Amino acid sequence: ETSLDYYDINGNNRKTMRGLIANRMFDKRHLCQKHRLAEHLCGYQNDFVPETAIIRKGVWTQVPRDFFRKANTTQGRRSVFFLKDSHRDNGKGVRVSLGISSSLLSKIDKKRTYVLQRHVDNVMLWESAYKFDLRMFSLAVFRPGEKPKFYIYPHGYCRVNPTKWERDTAKKSLQITNVSFFKRQNSSYLLVPTANFTGFMPCIYERIKRAIALSCIKVR
Repeated sequence: ETSLDYYDINGNNRKTMRGLIANRMFDKRHLCQKHRLAEHLCGYQNDFVPETAIIRKGVWTQVPRDFFRKANTTQGRRSVFFLKDSHRDNGKGVRVSLGISSSLLSKIDKKRTYVLQRHVDNVMLWESAYKFDLRMFSLAVFRPGEKPKFYIYPHGYCRVNPTKWERDTAKKSLQITNVSFFKRQNSSYLLVPTANFTGFMPCIYERIKRAIALSCIKVR
């Protein structure tokens, strides 16, 4: 029997789990708190990170150049925006809106921290119709005096929204792919191995490796 000490998403509440391996690591808040990750990766917006603004306890602390000007154009008012509570997971604390509406902004609690993201324009869809995300497994190794090393398991899976995607809608069930959300709704969803994803290797896989390596370097 083995034991493993781990920390929760905020880096506290140390617990001991026996006989289990958990996907947790010490003080992972810099990867898992949305506003911290956005701060670390601000230089990669419109690369592999969408345009992201940060609202920290009612104060806008990071706003991309022309973020509001673009949002106020005709196209911007038709674009999907996500307001995400930085400290909540599993699809909770996510609000969806067409444009940066007054209704969306009214949901901001000045005691909490959020990221506000505009939906990417060029969306990759499963079978050209269904929104999805990818779950991959990686390992980052940092040793004093050595270059960091990153390993990624080449086989993951796609989490596919079961409903055909629509661009101009703020319906949350069409715009997110979180499995926990669908479980709470008693809705179906698809888990598809990347081995069944035409075109995943090598192009998409190589881009994922780059994004993971850069993310780990920035937050180390």
